[in-house]
Amino acid sequence: MLGNLVGSVAIAGVMIVLIWQGYGDFVGEQQACSDAGTCGLLSIDAIFTKFLGFVAMGWLDVLFVLIIGGMVETQVKKRSKTREWW
Repeated sequence: MLGNLVGSVAIAGVMIVLIWQGYGDFVGEQQACSDAGTCGLLSIDAIFTKFLGFVAMGWLDVLFVLIIGGMVETQVKKRSKTREWW
């Protein structure tokens, strides 16, 4: 259970870092295009889609870790219970 929690927190942390990094890149690009006067190609829809992709991948990874970890823990508990009877 503790391993599932640590793995989920690590994945969520990476997800947050990627979102902040993407946001920083987006703000930097907006500032650069505003200084050059060439804005118009970058839209909020593009960055929203990118962030949504990061969030979806991160939460799917967290869910995957929890499901696989729970299945492994169940198998270990079943094995330990059968050994007690011997």
